Amino acid sequence: MATADTGYGAYSYARGVARAIRQALRRSGILGECERLDAEFEDKILEELLDLIARHPDITMDTIDWFVSNNFNVVVGRFSAGAAFSTVVGPRVGLPTTGAAAWGDATTAVERGVNTVEGMVEAVIGGVINEMKEKINNCECVY
Repeated sequence: MATADTGYGAYSYARGVARAIRQALRRSGILGECERLDAEFEDKILEELLDLIARHPDITMDTIDWFVSNNFNVVVGRFSAGAAFSTVVGPRVGLPTTGAAAWGDATTAVERGVNTVEGMVEAVIGGVINEMKEKINNCECVY
């Protein structure tokens, strides 16, 4: 099981980067006006969540401790993938890419209805997004 969890963690790094690219395309309007508006709305929710996390560092650290303790191999896989990528391409590219992976998973989590510290920690630290609610659609467009 440890190997599968570590593999999932490594995979989640690449998926997070892909999600960041998708979010950047959404925000730019390339994917359409509705996606741009939805992305802006979701960014406001993410901003509120990050503010909540910043105002409650004890709860956030307890949540991180719990997640890492219960998903250690996933976290090892995700962080190892980031470290390996940074080693190959250099830290000038690798470090921002690691941040992009976290951002991509955070924005996708909000898009899927995550609105808790726990959900955000799971998304950013482990690439795990458990909420599978329908996509937030703040626009009148038909998809």
